[in-house]
Parts: sequence; structure tokens; C-alpha cells
Amino acid sequence: MEKQAINLLKQLKSSKLSHKSRLPSSPKSILPLFSVLVLSLTGLVSCAPPSGNTLPTTPSPELSPKTEAPVISPAPKVQSSDPEISKDAKSPAPEADQAAKSPIAAPKPTVAINIYQVDNQCSDFVAESVNLPQDSSLEMAVARVIEKSNINELKLTSYQVTKDQSGVATIDFQVEASSVRKLVSLSSCEQLNLFGSLRKTLMENSNWQIKEVKFTEQGKEVVL
Repeated sequence: MEKQAINLLKQLKSSKLSHKSRLPSSPKSILPLFSVLVLSLTGLVSCAPPSGNTLPTTPSPELSPKTEAPVISPAPKVQSSDPEISKDAKSPAPEADQAAKSPIAAPKPTVAINIYQVDNQCSDFVAESVNLPQDSSLEMAVARVIEKSNINELKLTSYQVTKDQSGVATIDFQVEASSVRKLVSLSSCEQLNLFGSLRKTLMENSNWQIKEVKFTEQGKEVVL
């Protein structure tokens, strides 16, 4: 059918070209040719391939919705509470703060005490004035006298000073067991240097109001 239609079209064109000078005077002579042409075109349309054999069309991809970029907020500033990390923080120096809180301790009151020691001829006493803390002047005066006596080979472990209400002071000595010298074995000059200097020092200073001095060794009276 397709070939017939093509041939008819060719014949129609050739007949038009050959008969240009002699066109029919009546439209009836042209009508059969148009009828044949219409029938040929109708046959071509009916011979078109079924719609099932048409090539599949690729659907246009769907546009994905536009995604907006997230807004990045600036990171918050962290303010440290550590005074070492924070450079702007100004804290007072601990030593200055401690000094401001702690008042300076007042010096303890002292008292002038005469320390007596025997002279080189072992015949008289020589006084030396020293300033001692008022609350412990008695004990420190006894320690000074014992230190200055310096009796060779006599080793004292400890000593204790007591005073009763009647004004009697007692000095109790404790001699080391390994000591070569004992209290009772001291010479008269050594006894005067130790016991005499202690008695003179304690009784001559009126601050202590001592009337009598006794010497004992581990609680027993020392007989001179």
C-alpha cells in the first residue's frame, strides 16, 4: 500500500507538470485523483506499527528538593574560672594576703637576770646580766649556770626546777649511769662552782622571791 501511494503521488506530480497548460475546466476531473490520494494515506495510517513496539521513553529525572546549607553559629567563648588560666584575673599574692590577715607577733617581754659564776681563784662570784623571757626566766637561768660550770667527766641526763609557795626552790639532778664523776665526788671548788653559783643566782634575783635552795638527785637530798 505504501508503494502504491508513493507511485500515485509521483503520477500526480507528473500529470500536473505535463498538463499545466491544459488544466481541466471542471473540478470534477480532479476529484477522482484526490479520492485515491486520501485512500492511500488512510492505508498508510492503518499500517503504522502498534503502539506496543514503540521504544520506551526515559522519564526525566525528578529534581530533588533544594537543600539549604546549615548555618554555622560561632563557637561560644569559654571563660575559665581557674585563676592560673585566666590572665586578666588579678589575685593578691598568697604571702601578702597571709601577712595582711596574720598580725605580727609581739615580742615576748623579757627581764634582766644576774647570772653568778665563781671566779678563777674559786673564792668569789662574778655576776653577768642577761635578758631572759619573763615567763621562763627561772628555768633558763638554771640552764645557763649548769652550762657555764662545765665540770669534767660529770654527765647529767636531765634536771628539774620546782618552787613551792613558801619560797623554797628544789633542783633535782639525774646523773648518767656511765658518768665517771658523781655529785658527791666533786671537789669543794667544783661544788662551789655548781651548787654555789646556782644558789647565789636563784636567791639574789628578787623577781623569783626564793628564800632557800635545795639540791636532790632523783628525789634524794644531796649532802654537801
